[in-house]
Amino acid sequence: MKEIRLAYYSKPADSFRFTDLEPILAASRRNNERLHVTGLLGLTSTHFMHYLEGSREAVSHVFSKIVHDRRHRDVTFYGVGEIEDRLVPEDPLAFVSGKAFSEELCMRLYGRTTIIPSLLNQRSAMALFNALAQDRPQMQESEALLREALQDDYFEISF
Repeated sequence: MKEIRLAYYSKPADSFRFTDLEPILAASRRNNERLHVTGLLGLTSTHFMHYLEGSREAVSHVFSKIVHDRRHRDVTFYGVGEIEDRLVPEDPLAFVSGKAFSEELCMRLYGRTTIIPSLLNQRSAMALFNALAQDRPQMQESEALLREALQDDYFEISF
């Protein structure tokens, strides 16, 4: 049976804070690992961008939970499709934020300096996810930023 990929973007709820990510990532990674789902979660300055891959049943289950999660607003579907190989096979949920969506990357992919998720279609969103999945140093930097935020009482990014 072929596996699928699913991609979407959403806005964080008004009450969402950057430090809220740690328990979300931890729970999502546990659940994804149990379901044999892998993926990538990007946090731009304004949106979540999420890519999931695995069996149709498992990905559908995860996405259904996300759609009903009050921490997301305006969930907008980029698309779903069958895959031959996984984009992030070793990672239940890779995470990238901030600088991963660099001006250089945006200019190279889209000819503009910032990501505007609503302007992307399925193909252009997949180009972004492919580029982000290749940038392991940015994933490590994003995780380090989150750990730093959790230790600093004054560090806060809100939306």
